[in-house]
Amino acid sequence: MLFKKKQIVIIAMVLVVCAAVYLNWQFNNTGEDIIDTSLLEETEGKVLGEAQLVGSGDDKATEVASGTSDYFTEARLTRQKTRDESLELLREIADNKDYDEEVRRKAANDIGAIAANVEKEGKIENLIIGKGFENALAVISGDSVSVMVKSKSKELLSNEIAQIKEIVVNETGFKGDKIKIVPIN
Repeated sequence: MLFKKKQIVIIAMVLVVCAAVYLNWQFNNTGEDIIDTSLLEETEGKVLGEAQLVGSGDDKATEVASGTSDYFTEARLTRQKTRDESLELLREIADNKDYDEEVRRKAANDIGAIAANVEKEGKIENLIIGKGFENALAVISGDSVSVMVKSKSKELLSNEIAQIKEIVVNETGFKGDKIKIVPIN
């Protein structure tokens, strides 16, 4: 009876970690469905979403820099941290001989799935950037893919959306309705 309780606890822990990864991704994923471009328009000489670097009071030291690359960097770091935590827990389960073989096999399969997703996401990002986009971030979650793209214009053109979807479909095999493309400015 005690052995079965351990299995249930381990499965529950794996589910909690998976739920945490999904929720973390959802909360860090902003503006997927509705993009209000009115916030991007200039307001009194300033562009919303931009950071201003200020020097020691010298006008030459004052520069304006976009925070968009910081968004992609921060999102990649968050994605990697979450994955590392999940992988660590899954490795502990897979390596622990006290757990049932089926539980250990499931953990090993999940590790393989995460590794495959990491590879696919990297390929998607590189191919999108290779098509001329400034930056891209792909996140595969279950049976869907979200792609955040920094483009040269404020809105993605229909041919750009088609290029991105084609890349994602070729790399993942997911259908178009499972692909979310979010322009980031």
